[in-house]
Amino acid sequence: MLHKRLRYPDPDACFYSTPKLVTEVLLDYWKPSKGSLIWEPACGAGAISEVLKERGYRVTSSDIIDRGYGQAGRDFLTAKGRLADYIITNPPLHLLDLFIEKASKTKVKGFAFIIPCAYWFTAGHAEVFTDYKPKYVLPLAWTTKFKGLRKAADINVNWVVWEGSPKKTIFDVLKRPQSDRVKKQKRWANNADFEKVTLNLTKGDRKILSDCFSTVGWSVGAREILRSFCEEQSNAS
Repeated sequence: MLHKRLRYPDPDACFYSTPKLVTEVLLDYWKPSKGSLIWEPACGAGAISEVLKERGYRVTSSDIIDRGYGQAGRDFLTAKGRLADYIITNPPLHLLDLFIEKASKTKVKGFAFIIPCAYWFTAGHAEVFTDYKPKYVLPLAWTTKFKGLRKAADINVNWVVWEGSPKKTIFDVLKRPQSDRVKKQKRWANNADFEKVTLNLTKGDRKILSDCFSTVGWSVGAREILRSFCEEQSNAS
């Protein structure tokens, strides 16, 4: 099978847990019918599945790798029949084309995958978009930190939703909830390193900058540091 040759020799290399907020904003926008059975076929440690359960859905969780959650050793790409009403998951990137093709053939009501925003810019993937036209492309309006087993990655992603047979794809932006923005601002205000970063901004202290940015991401960190620096300069004058 083609997908077996594509698998990484080290399965941990493609494991990145999905932050809770990423699934919540999808379900705020796109709501599978109540009482539906949702299958998460690349469940990992259950991050997405747990949010689905909190929202009242019946959930079946599986993964080809045993992460201590759901049914282990179950290969989505070789599964047969319609096993749920909907599919929602964060597929392994190197198998994404095959996941889209497989999900399209399961006859579910709809399915949603997390896909890096740059995915469609890669040669060959445009055909997948054309052959399996999605109903929604929903980019997140912030850079998301996905934590892996060995490292974290700041990635711009979108949810892509396939449902029915749409003639056109709807593009919309999923915004960060205001409550989460306030929570981040409070965390920054209580961060002991924040003052040190602003004081060393013009000194080029790379270690302090790197430590802080690794916590909140470059996008958020740069904006907050610049805002604080400008306020300090304004107060000084």
